Amino acid sequence: MFKYKPLMVLLALLFVVGASCDRSTFFGSKSETTEEDIFSGIQGLELSFMEGAPPNEVYQDTSFDIFVELHNQNALDVKRGTIKLSIPYLFEVSDKTKTIDTMMGKETYPGGETEIIEWTGVKVKGTTVRKDTRQTANVQVCYAGDLEAQPMVCVRPRPGSDGIIEGECNIGKKSLSGGQGAPIAVTSVTETVLKESDNTNTMVFRFEVEDVGGGKVIDVGEVNDCSISAKDKTKAEIIIEKVTWLGSETGFECEGGKEEKDKVIMLNGKGVFKCTSPAISNDEHYSLPLYIKMNYGYVKSINKGFTLKKDIFYAD
Repeated sequence: MFKYKPLMVLLALLFVVGASCDRSTFFGSKSETTEEDIFSGIQGLELSFMEGAPPNEVYQDTSFDIFVELHNQNALDVKRGTIKLSIPYLFEVSDKTKTIDTMMGKETYPGGETEIIEWTGVKVKGTTVRKDTRQTANVQVCYAGDLEAQPMVCVRPRPGSDGIIEGECNIGKKSLSGGQGAPIAVTSVTETVLKESDNTNTMVFRFEVEDVGGGKVIDVGEVNDCSISAKDKTKAEIIIEKVTWLGSETGFECEGGKEEKDKVIMLNGKGVFKCTSPAISNDEHYSLPLYIKMNYGYVKSINKGFTLKKDIFYAD
């Protein structure tokens, strides 16, 4: 009666394995995981307090540490940055301001590079605190980064021209969603065809740009100091490094307003700029991506509350 026992054990093992695994994976039919598009999303240099640093409760005559993790979730590298700790005058801490060197983004480092910033040996000044009080540690980071975008656009003849192909692309306004792997994003592009000569046109592109990362866009020149006023967060400049056809070395002429060549003026987190292409033949009609590269400054902050316990020798 036991001659079928090995077969029954084998079948039982197969049943257990099948129950604990995805069946499509077991039989080799599971579809491949989609690779992450690093040039999407709206995150930049993100920061978070490490668990227990600062602790939830701080006692007098003792010291404690503050640790902050920086994670570059940009598609591209962060070029440089400054990080500042702000904490009430009750506490003694040295080197509240620290500098950040290049941190690699997702394009050059899987998942984006991380770094731990430390403020160690934070002490309460020699003052008697008569009751438990809530305190706050605030950390602000300012950094310089790049944005690259490749929106699809349409090159086409002027209306009424012989070169128009039925079913090909059309010009107009196109919304761009999902971000470009940075805390700022090109959110729309509007195309216009202008006559250059009887046989050639220029394409004019109007771009809308928005601050989408949960912080504030700032001037690149303010990154090193990182003393950001409310006004600095209201108005800022983004530098237009290059706009062209993807694969071309010939840049477009770009401006963000009157006498604002190669820059975007951001007001309350929004800005526009316009670029004009070199002359192209009036019989061209096809879709292709642009290449846009811009330099920006950005500021973001976090805070954490903790309790400073009263002096143990003080009675209510």
